[in-house]
Amino acid sequence: MAEIHRIISRTVQSPNELFALATLVRTKGSSYRRPGARVLICADGSTIGSLSGGCLEDEVIEKGLEILAGRSSPTLMSFDTRKQFGCNGEIEIFVETIGPEYFTDVANDLAARRPSSLKTIFPVGQWVQSIDPQTRLFIIGEGPDTAPLIRLSLILGWQPIE
Repeated sequence: MAEIHRIISRTVQSPNELFALATLVRTKGSSYRRPGARVLICADGSTIGSLSGGCLEDEVIEKGLEILAGRSSPTLMSFDTRKQFGCNGEIEIFVETIGPEYFTDVANDLAARRPSSLKTIFPVGQWVQSIDPQTRLFIIGEGPDTAPLIRLSLILGWQPIE
């Protein structure tokens, strides 16, 4: 859940930038991540998030960059991980271009500490993801354990408040 907050933050910070967003929309059998996992692909090739244990990301990022460059349209990618990667499943990933407005309503809800939802519509269905505001960690006092506690809370996707 922490990565969706980082993805939203990155898009909101860049109101004039286009991104590619890859969303895991369907799984069958075993998979490293579940539906709703996302990767934000920036025009410079940097990413936020993950879809697998690293097996698929290069191919998905390449497709995202093609879509951003206008050489491809939004795509539903299918991977049979039994054949390619030695896993026991199948996954589908939808890759699309998004603008800064894509997360506006969600960002506003989260800023107001309200739960929100995000709908991804892809060629053969839709995926609706519930997104809760970050867990807040109130840190009272200061000592040698404060800095590590803050770092740990950020890794967990929490919002430390001193």
